[in-house]
Amino acid sequence: ADLEKNFKSRIQTFAWIQGLAVRAVANVGFDVMDAAFSGAASAVTGLVFAPLDVADRVAERFGGSRVVTGVTGGVRSTVGGVVGGGTAVVGGSLAAGRALVQGATSGDVGQLGEAGRAFAGGVVGGVGSVVGGVAHAGQDVVGGVRAGVRSTSTTLFD
Repeated sequence: ADLEKNFKSRIQTFAWIQGLAVRAVANVGFDVMDAAFSGAASAVTGLVFAPLDVADRVAERFGGSRVVTGVTGGVRSTVGGVVGGGTAVVGGSLAAGRALVQGATSGDVGQLGEAGRAFAGGVVGGVGSVVGGVAHAGQDVVGGVRAGVRSTSTTLFD
């Protein structure tokens, strides 16, 4: 009986160590994916925002800057919303993957629910970010056009 108990204990210890190793390797993979996506998102926003900054500076020199900054602000809001939405979905997916690995390597079936909640939270957050970005973009553009019309009408009638 002691031999059987000792053997089971060693198998359980080996399985625990193996699960720990799998979780560690998987989590490193998830961290690499997260860093890669974050870097790509940062590069995209930098590439998109750079010409918008130039357009704003040029518009300030030649008039009409309020309309231009409204439009460029709208583009920034849209891009920010879409990139933020993508980041939220990727974050939810990575959290779901981590929960699935945790559940699979520990035998914790409750992690399936956690994975579903994490993924759903990422999708909901992503959709909310995109919708918020587009709505804010509309406000930016309308605000810029209004300010431009006010500025022009004030200049004409002064």
